[in-house]
Amino acid sequence: MLFRSYLTVISVLATIAVQCAAADGGVLFYKDYDYGSQANYNPLSVIVSATFDIVQISNRDNNLNRQMIGKGFQNVFRNIASPGSNINRYGWRKFIGDEIFPRDLNPDNAQYWPNYNIHIFGGGMTYIATAEWLAYYNYPYPKTLSLCVQAIQHLLNEAVENGSFAGSNVDPIADLLIFDPLGIALFSLPGVPQFFSSKLHLTDWSPPPLFIPGSNRLVNCGQKFVMKWDIPHSKRWRLFYYFGTEGLNGFSYRLNDVDDFSFAVGYEAGELIDANIPNGSRKLTAKLTPAAGVFYDRNGSLLWSLKFGGPREYRARLNIYTGVLYIKSISPGMVALYQKGNRITAGLTLRWLPVGLGGKM
Repeated sequence: MLFRSYLTVISVLATIAVQCAAADGGVLFYKDYDYGSQANYNPLSVIVSATFDIVQISNRDNNLNRQMIGKGFQNVFRNIASPGSNINRYGWRKFIGDEIFPRDLNPDNAQYWPNYNIHIFGGGMTYIATAEWLAYYNYPYPKTLSLCVQAIQHLLNEAVENGSFAGSNVDPIADLLIFDPLGIALFSLPGVPQFFSSKLHLTDWSPPPLFIPGSNRLVNCGQKFVMKWDIPHSKRWRLFYYFGTEGLNGFSYRLNDVDDFSFAVGYEAGELIDANIPNGSRKLTAKLTPAAGVFYDRNGSLLWSLKFGGPREYRARLNIYTGVLYIKSISPGMVALYQKGNRITAGLTLRWLPVGLGGKM
């Protein structure tokens, strides 16, 4: 019943303008390139990357056997089934200031930041991109199926993020009942997807996750997005913004008609800290750690990236996507993660598999 109610909320908001999305015409976000991040994009990869986005944080367990998804579901449903009473316990003024509209610039109260970035902009774009993928491969009712994919990945994401916590948690209330439906509704309006595609060059640059047999760990996961703003009177330079659990700002330089080189610096969520609100409500704040990265893309499809810093004592994270290196006729992706203590984890990924295989070296 609760799951059907959640789907109804998303469907009602989206169908207000779902037919209007066709007014943009053409393909905006999914281009079916056989190279780079576009080659890795499909509904299953979206679900995996979103579901386990939080386990990239240093103090979150990335062992798949220890994910408390069942308990997480129970607590998420308890909160979204009674949003009013749980927000009352948290405090309406605090809820609006932390989750909806900024009340100050204190990072401890900036839970609204990922709500806009990941859930509205990233989530809205993912809804359209997934519908385009489904339409390209001739699935019936691509927008309806994309809504189902969105519901699944958002629910799983919240369940994994909640973990074993039992009590009032307003984060899934804001995410599932407000920002996720808003993202879908916004990107269903005529002209909105076209604006984000052609003017802001919004796209998905999520890395392919690696599964480490033996330890049952999932590494190199998470949803990542990028925007590029054309700088007026410049033919080659753009402002660059890379975001997910991080926010990296920099510049992108057009090397030629198809290739861009980008570099950015900023901060990434290193750990999640429980704020210990006296009334028992949960509030997680992020302890930020410096991070930087360089990126090379072709037609907006990321070919390789090298990031420095970040959670889990990373010194460097190299992602090389399919279409760059070839072993005879096969072009696997490659991942190498270098941590303090000279610890290296590396592995291979393939285009149609949402998870690659890796190990310690």
